Amino acid sequence: MRIIRKIIEKPIVVRRNHLFHYKPSMPLDIPLPGLSSEYDLYYPYNFELLSPDMFEGGKQEYLGICSRAESGDRLGVVIAGNKVVHRSLVQTAGIAAMEGDPKAISLRNGQIYIHWCETVTSCSGMGLYSNMMRAILMHSFDELDLSEALIACRQSNVGSIKGIMRAGFVYIRSSTAVSFLRGTVSHSFWHQVSQPPEILSGNRNEI
Repeated sequence: MRIIRKIIEKPIVVRRNHLFHYKPSMPLDIPLPGLSSEYDLYYPYNFELLSPDMFEGGKQEYLGICSRAESGDRLGVVIAGNKVVHRSLVQTAGIAAMEGDPKAISLRNGQIYIHWCETVTSCSGMGLYSNMMRAILMHSFDELDLSEALIACRQSNVGSIKGIMRAGFVYIRSSTAVSFLRGTVSHSFWHQVSQPPEILSGNRNEI
């Protein structure tokens, strides 16, 4: 009853995402901080080497990642002390698995969509995210004949936006998706904003 009351009190949920892209013609001119020797970055990583005790989220997180492996996703991880402290998934075909919008983007040949990225709280601010994004881009040049890499994140997630831009991605557009009574969003409305105000003021090298 309490959950139903909470839903009814806030019947409309608005999700806003910024979408970024990278194309091989774009520069990768922002230097990234090197990773500490305690971190090992792998992309792509063999899903079969994973186990539930490697994840902060335990079995539930492990099973979620394995389900994406069955869908054909690739996995990038940063490991410290046999624990996964960062993970990112890369989708190479189908409809992009964008949060809250199952019809957001249909991937074409040569496009990849990076999603479900997370760094454990104790390792945030260590450059794991931006280094993983850069590693995915560089590997995709050689193996996938990359034409475009896409990544999206919530408008409010300024830390992720900064990591994305450090890695070399450029903002292209935003989406607004609305769900009623927290139901499934069938499709979002894409629109262009000249500057997401949280991030794009000032020099990119200061991001």
